[in-house]
Amino acid sequence: MPYIADRAPLSKFISTFLKPIIKQQNSPFSISNTTTFIDELLKYQPQPNKIMISFDVESLYPSLLHQLILNSTEEFLRENQVDQIIVRKMTKLIALCLETNILAYDSKTYEQIKGSPRGSSLSTSVAEIVMRRIDNWITSLFPSDIVLWRRYIDDIFCILKQ
Repeated sequence: MPYIADRAPLSKFISTFLKPIIKQQNSPFSISNTTTFIDELLKYQPQPNKIMISFDVESLYPSLLHQLILNSTEEFLRENQVDQIIVRKMTKLIALCLETNILAYDSKTYEQIKGSPRGSSLSTSVAEIVMRRIDNWITSLFPSDIVLWRRYIDDIFCILKQ
């Protein structure tokens, strides 16, 4: 499904703004490539009273609710000391991109009303921000039960106390 809305330059601009901030804020849970992910997994051997779990977020981009994207991005920018005026403007620009997702499939035009658009450069950046927020939330809920939590995009591997 090609991304055909004329928001691609705006999406690219926002993504170009977000990527250095994402890279600068090193997440203890996010892994940047498959090689590192595999290396991390090979370090851990099964242990008594520990459960190894692997799971994947189903259809990550279309599953992201617009308000979750906006709230997560706004919080992320504030945490990274981005000027409040820029935070408000970026949030409005992201909302504009999300609200005007138009795509073509089988010679028909559709409006995507949920999620972030596949093929948009903005989607990878906001998905990483949302997933980091979820990582932090889950690991804070169960700090004594989670031995390991690692994520590559939407693939999560964890070791839990039984």
